Amino acid sequence: MAFSESEVCRICLSVNIRMFALKETGLQNLYKTLTNSFLDEIEGPIIVCFTCHARLIRCRRLQQQAIESNVVLEQLLSVGSMVLSIPSIITYKSPLLNIGLTHRFCQICHT
Repeated sequence: MAFSESEVCRICLSVNIRMFALKETGLQNLYKTLTNSFLDEIEGPIIVCFTCHARLIRCRRLQQQAIESNVVLEQLLSVGSMVLSIPSIITYKSPLLNIGLTHRFCQICHT
């Protein structure tokens, strides 16, 4: 059986399930980065299944968290030695690993 490009998930190749077009969602650039792709709009929309769409959203959150954490660490390391007290307790619950982590303070020393 043949399928058109708009019926096949570009990530997992699933067919016959609910699909999403990544155009203008902010996920299109992430997809292009992950696949080292330079697809143009002329080639048609990037279509992914609902499962891969959710996975891309989680990937984007991870990317954003890594960028934000990197900015904080670079600021702390640029001043040499610094103790950062976080006024409120930060709780992170992993949706994938079923664990919870609580951070009360962070100390970074650069020698």
